[in-house]
Amino acid sequence: MSATVAAKPGYVALPLRPCWPRLMPNVRRSMAQVDPELVGVFRRLVAGENPWPLFLHGPVGVGKTLAALSLADHARTAAYFTADGLCNTLLELRDQPAMVRGLWDAIDGKHLVIIDELGLRGNVSEFFYGTIKRVADARELNAGRVGIFISNLDANQLVRIFDDRLGSRLFCGSHFHLTGRDRRFSQ
Repeated sequence: MSATVAAKPGYVALPLRPCWPRLMPNVRRSMAQVDPELVGVFRRLVAGENPWPLFLHGPVGVGKTLAALSLADHARTAAYFTADGLCNTLLELRDQPAMVRGLWDAIDGKHLVIIDELGLRGNVSEFFYGTIKRVADARELNAGRVGIFISNLDANQLVRIFDDRLGSRLFCGSHFHLTGRDRRFSQ
């Protein structure tokens, strides 16, 4: 992937770098496996021609995580979390404020942050809600909204689980609905 140097006014380009080291190296992927239309969206996002964040949704197994990780392979710095995983890590570190601050600083400092499996269980605690809102706020305030939020649910379903305030933060940019069969069964 290559990026155009000048983003549209108010839009943010994603700084790129060589594809190493990779997040989650055990997940085999390449941009060639990503839906060609989504690759086009990635190119426009990276160039600053489309607005961030990207809300990526679709059924189980269609390649949402694979696609996001394939883009992360090209970002200068990136972080990947499942929503539950991030919340669990924060809960485990709750008695270590310096570690919690360090985690938030790391999230704030990344060029690209991916939050996967939003709305997975459908029942959202205040802590879970606050964590996802804090990530969305940090991306908006510190990184020009550069982030990818992934769900099996569409925007309307997630707004019912969360609320309009969080929906506004997650869905104010680009959207892409991946479709198809579960790739895990076709291997």
